[in-house]
Amino acid sequence: MAAIAATRIAGRLLRLLGPYVENEGYGEAFPAPIDVLIREEPFTYRQPDVFAVSQEELARHPGYEPALPRFEFTS
Repeated sequence: MAAIAATRIAGRLLRLLGPYVENEGYGEAFPAPIDVLIREEPFTYRQPDVFAVSQEELARHPGYEPALPRFEFTS
């Protein structure tokens, strides 16, 4: 039951966050599963449920490359 609730919450956050970051010209919001690089040494990554990446960071990592989110929401 907890997995359903967490998935429902993540979906709602994405539906709210996605249009907001796009309308504000900030960047783009993404759902899991995408590996997000936290640090290179030691190599650490996470898969946040929902996160946003700035336009600048997206431009630095074209295609599927690790990008650092400015903020993330995890359940």
